[in-house]
Amino acid sequence: MIATRLLTIALVSISVASACECTEPSVEDAKQAADIVFRGYIRALRPTGKRPRLVGGGGKITFFDTGKIAVFRVTHTWKGKLGQTFEMPAAEDAGGCWGFKPAFLRLGSDLIVYATRQPDGEYYTGICTRTRFSKDAIDLEDLGQGEPNSK
Repeated sequence: MIATRLLTIALVSISVASACECTEPSVEDAKQAADIVFRGYIRALRPTGKRPRLVGGGGKITFFDTGKIAVFRVTHTWKGKLGQTFEMPAAEDAGGCWGFKPAFLRLGSDLIVYATRQPDGEYYTGICTRTRFSKDAIDLEDLGQGEPNSK
């Protein structure tokens, strides 16, 4: 319990110290920059077997690896080829712009996700994309119907 609190304090401190600055892109720009764009809800947060840790690059913290994989039930796709289920690291932003906002990583969260494929083959989103709760997304009007995933 104490270790969890200390980790939370460290994450908040790092986020404040190296806060990400970005301007939210338009729907068109966000879609163009992403490799995949989909709507789905988190049906599981599966452990990876790795310990949670801060991940950095170039001397800066970029995200918090929660040690979990977000398993999505994909309902609509606007870009990319996705099956009914899609998995990606449940990375949380830690001040470096990469990762989900922590509030998004909850079972049942219905999200619009804009993600890019990284050299390691994994897909990541970031707080500077338009990833958000579907209920808060004004993107649907600009994205259009999308491809329903009923496979």
